[in-house]
Amino acid sequence: MISFSEVRSQSDSALKNADKISYDLFIKGKWSELISFSENALKKKIDFIFLRVRLGIAYYETEKYFDAIVHLKKAYDLGYETPSTIEYMYYSYLQAGRQEDADFYFYQLPKNIRDRLKPQDNSFMNKLNADAGYGFSNDKSKNENTDIDGSDNIYGEQLINKNYFYLSAGFKQLPLRWLNLTYNYNYLDLKKAKEIKFNDVKITDDYKQQQQQFYLKFDIRAGDGFVISPSGHYVFVKDKTIYAGYDSVTYSYNAQTMSYDSLKYYYTIFQRENIQDDYVLSLALSKQFYIYKTGIHGSYSFLNGSNQTQLGANLTVYPKKKNTLYTFSDITLHRQNDITNLIFFQSAGGKLYKDLWCEVFATFGKMNNYNEQNGALVFNNPDVITLKFGAELNYYFSKNISASLIYVNQQREKKYLTYSLSGFSNDLPVTYPEFVDLNYSVNTILGGLKIYF
Repeated sequence: MISFSEVRSQSDSALKNADKISYDLFIKGKWSELISFSENALKKKIDFIFLRVRLGIAYYETEKYFDAIVHLKKAYDLGYETPSTIEYMYYSYLQAGRQEDADFYFYQLPKNIRDRLKPQDNSFMNKLNADAGYGFSNDKSKNENTDIDGSDNIYGEQLINKNYFYLSAGFKQLPLRWLNLTYNYNYLDLKKAKEIKFNDVKITDDYKQQQQQFYLKFDIRAGDGFVISPSGHYVFVKDKTIYAGYDSVTYSYNAQTMSYDSLKYYYTIFQRENIQDDYVLSLALSKQFYIYKTGIHGSYSFLNGSNQTQLGANLTVYPKKKNTLYTFSDITLHRQNDITNLIFFQSAGGKLYKDLWCEVFATFGKMNNYNEQNGALVFNNPDVITLKFGAELNYYFSKNISASLIYVNQQREKKYLTYSLSGFSNDLPVTYPEFVDLNYSVNTILGGLKIYF
């Protein structure tokens, strides 16, 4: 029978042997052998702080950052809070795409190490970004010759969306190690045309719609890998265009033809300025589980005179245990005017070559007065987006500067208003309105620059 002292002696011997072997492999930089040996030791219930630290560093050196986090965090939780360990944790979180956790541990490092890691560290501004681009629409070339007043020539109107210019600028603050603040301003200059047609005569008003948007987001690190992100997005819309009012006084009976003359469908044309105050209030929660990041989000918005609600969930997966390859899937229920739409977003991205990264994405479903990315992107055009897809390239000139190039294609569906003659009542014509579908597409190209402090 084996006594307790003999068991303890064997245990102490196994620990000393594991300590010696793992240390030798660590000193010699034999990372793969160290990983294999240490994982086997853990399976045999041989576990101590230095084994975790060495194993975490070995995983970091082999670029398996998610595994590095597991073991370095374990050693940290057991009280091993040396600057060297925290520095490895900082880089592991950073390479795993977990920015909030990286920021949290960065400010636990001594100032001399922080100055070495981030010489340009700025207490007021953590990141600066600017984007600009142009959108090209084929709505005019495809739909401007539509006979919108129909065969009866009574009345019709449509709104044509032409090209637009986009400009965005923002910055990010880190006032507390557990709090990130993101500020962003967007400016849109959209070229549009309002067409009104009656008596087979068309009146066109080319005008501009200007939008100014202000976005604020809080990223609150509530725990390891757990982030709460409330946000708000205000949209100010202003334009001025023509409208028509039916003039019944000019409508008369033609005694010669014994009918009402269609040439007497008259409308008074006037201009009116429109100002809209729209907004989106959003909340997102995310939690990291090893190579999986789960999230839920919801929003309440008022866009284009209607209220909308959204509720969704998403999942990010890093199959290579680092951020050089990832997939992101999101499913959202969007509700407006008692109509609910299911919208699905899918993206995949990673490193193409050295400092060049790429992401491709697509969104499926009917998107009308819809928002993405926790309210950061607002699609408030009255027309419905039926499909959205594109790609983004990012190139890192250094660890402080990166540039991006984005292409987005939107397939849109719109409706124009037309009136038709259904008959006569008491010798007066009876007309009825009808909304008819038209399709067009918009291609957008954006370029951006980011500076990290």
